[in-house]
Amino acid sequence: MTLTEKPDNLSFSLNLNRFVINTVQPINFTLKKGENVLMSQRYVSSENGLIEIDVKDIIHASLRYQLRESGEVYEQTELAADFTAVIDDTEVHFRVVRGGVAHLEDTATLFLKQNWLTWQPTEKKVTYYSPEFLTYYAVEDCAVKLKAYFSESDNETIAYASLTGGKAYTLPMQYAVVAGKLNNRLPGAYDVWVESAAGERLTYVQRYRAEAAKSLQEDWVLFENSLGGLDCFRAYGEKSLEAKHTHNVAELDEETEEYRIDTERIYTKSTGYLRKDETKWLLDFFPSTGKYIFDGNVIRKITVTESSAKMTNKFDPCGYSFSYQFAEAVPLLNLARAKQPLEVLNIEIPEVGNFTLPPRLAEVGRLPLSEGVLFPVQNPYAENWGTTTMGAIAQAIGQLLGDAAGTGGGVGHQHKNIDLLNLLGMAGQYLTVGGKKINAGYADEAGSLAGGDKKYVRKDVPETLQYLLKMLGGAEFGEFSEPIASRTGAKIDADGNGMFTTLSAKQMRILTLIINKLSALAGDFVMTESGEIESVEVIGERTYRIKMVEKHKNDITDLEVDDVLRANLEDMEVNNTSYMGWYRVLSKNSQDNTLNVVMYPASECEGNANYPPVANMIVHRWGNATNKERQRCWYISSPEGRIVYLTDVYKPKLETSNYASFYGLPVMLDFLKDKGINPDEPYLWVRGLIAQDIIRVDYQGNVEADIVDRGLYDAEVAKGPDPYLCRAKRSTNGRFETHDVWANSCRYRCLKTGTTEVPKWNATDWVQISGDTDLYIKFEKPNGDAFQDVIDCPIIVHIYRGVEEITDDVSDEDIAWSRDTGDPASDLAWPSQHPGEKKQIRLRDADCPVEFNRFTCTAYVRDGNSVREVQGIETINN
Repeated sequence: MTLTEKPDNLSFSLNLNRFVINTVQPINFTLKKGENVLMSQRYVSSENGLIEIDVKDIIHASLRYQLRESGEVYEQTELAADFTAVIDDTEVHFRVVRGGVAHLEDTATLFLKQNWLTWQPTEKKVTYYSPEFLTYYAVEDCAVKLKAYFSESDNETIAYASLTGGKAYTLPMQYAVVAGKLNNRLPGAYDVWVESAAGERLTYVQRYRAEAAKSLQEDWVLFENSLGGLDCFRAYGEKSLEAKHTHNVAELDEETEEYRIDTERIYTKSTGYLRKDETKWLLDFFPSTGKYIFDGNVIRKITVTESSAKMTNKFDPCGYSFSYQFAEAVPLLNLARAKQPLEVLNIEIPEVGNFTLPPRLAEVGRLPLSEGVLFPVQNPYAENWGTTTMGAIAQAIGQLLGDAAGTGGGVGHQHKNIDLLNLLGMAGQYLTVGGKKINAGYADEAGSLAGGDKKYVRKDVPETLQYLLKMLGGAEFGEFSEPIASRTGAKIDADGNGMFTTLSAKQMRILTLIINKLSALAGDFVMTESGEIESVEVIGERTYRIKMVEKHKNDITDLEVDDVLRANLEDMEVNNTSYMGWYRVLSKNSQDNTLNVVMYPASECEGNANYPPVANMIVHRWGNATNKERQRCWYISSPEGRIVYLTDVYKPKLETSNYASFYGLPVMLDFLKDKGINPDEPYLWVRGLIAQDIIRVDYQGNVEADIVDRGLYDAEVAKGPDPYLCRAKRSTNGRFETHDVWANSCRYRCLKTGTTEVPKWNATDWVQISGDTDLYIKFEKPNGDAFQDVIDCPIIVHIYRGVEEITDDVSDEDIAWSRDTGDPASDLAWPSQHPGEKKQIRLRDADCPVEFNRFTCTAYVRDGNSVREVQGIETINN
């Protein structure tokens, strides 16, 4: 076994390398997070001798961000973890941080050392109370520094936090928190960065600038970003609420009544105007699975139901909008009834005059504590005050103390036997445990009660031999308990009803068998003719006469001549030893209910072993040497973990052709070898399959949609009753489908069910699957290119991606012209003579000083996360 690829010692979860193993033998693979096993599988190599194992999704799902409403630096204990992969006897240790970077060129170690876990702009405007956090993974021991600017000449640098290597931390960067650490001085801006133990700056500088609220509708939205940290943005655009109510009405005795009202409150919020860097950053918000909004005084989790991140003009997006609802959506309200006074309160009362409530607590009279006394409270991110009561504080403290103490006997003390003490009680003269009497004594040899070290009997009745004999008419044995699920001891009543903990018998005859919901089967269950051997007589070499047990009067065995018998004996007296036997029936005597059988040679039996028949053996038909009608059977095997249907069985050992079907752990038949079959996972093998719906899912249970080619894109179809789908159920046939369409000689796959967006190269609701993606530029010259005395050459730029023109999708800022006349200094200054001429330029005599003048148009096409460059060259002859 050779491990050719494995995860780096420190990796992002979404950039995690696969395990690539070169081997021809099956391997056992176990993945552990610390000491907890996340997965354990057995893998078989492909035809090229390689095994590829991708654990990225499993590891990413096991890590998470912890949000605490705290004003202090705290460790993210579940954002990063150590993992161990055990491949047979080889262990691979590595550490993973939740998150990922597109096209990560550096190592994760270098990226983490140099970057905060955020894509937010490096200069950010914040309000006094807006919740701001920075998350950082410390690759080594380091320190966080903060520099506050109060004026041009007044600044202060402080040590903000000390971080331990190998751990992730979240730092609160809210303006109010920072001001508190600066002795309540209010800076105009503050910078934060990370330094090594030697004082070398490791990260870029993140700057925050103080600013007032942008509107009365400003909301603070937080989200877990793709790097594993937490970001906050200020959405100050318009906000609307749509509350939908479904009234479920029932009619009873000719009266209608609402028995349930389903409430759905959908908020729609606009971010307001965004700068160019903000539009790129906030693309990280929409795919985030952890979104929050600051509502009133608390941070509440939200679920985004719809979003729009489209540009409103060709160049700059003016903002995004999204609809959301609270994750814990309940039809309840919590409205503030009155604002708290912030200044001295003057109250005017007729006929009494004025009086004033002073704002200083020292001037206020003392109030006796009671359950309803009010206390002012404030969330660390709130601008408004709230109130709580003495009773609420007492209840919360009691709950905290109870959680801390558990059930061990109270705060500060713990009874080791507290559970037993809670069960003790009294019933008359008896001491009880859990309601059962435990008062007991002893009996001497005569049966009378006495103390001493004697055999335990009973104390509350005379213990005599006559009583014991009488008790057998309705007796209890041991510590009998009634519930069947936890029964101990045994009991027989006078009516013949017996209740036992366990029951073992050589033979049981049962008229009616009642099983309490659950029936378990150990070993093999074969659905063929069977019977039990009563006695065995040797009649020749490897030949025996076996008498079968009569199950009832005149019972005759169903086994026939030439049946291949499979026998089993479980010897429970000797370590539960199991014996297997294989025989063929030579003759049958129906009068005596006997069979003459011959043993198969051991070499022809499963396991190359065979044992002679003995009494109490269970035998069943496995197949038949001559009769094809008796060569098939079903069997269910708990040890093998499968259900099997066999055909054409004429001897003990099975061949590939005998397995007509199986369900469960696969039988590694010849035609299944080297086909990527996982021997530890269930499979279904049948000759034929008749099914109405076949639904494919991946290993995580996600449904795999059928890819359906819907032909050329049709805008009318997109708006009709059978729209384009992405992993959704189609109304016309009920199947789970994803649709492809064709446009501009390219194939596009739908990413949003019901979209009406036209498929194109940069569409957000479509992804190009195939087609020409080459970029090139064509020039349009209305005046041609043949000039005599005066050059007047307007040039119009057309940018193409395959056959699709994308000129309008390319910003003027991403287009540049250059000239080459052999005079570098003049050519370098030439573009300044044509400011603003990008997609159209007009060349005249002054632009063409030499005989051959070469002009190059360069366009930068932003295709997703990459930027592609394309050039077009035009030569003007003077």
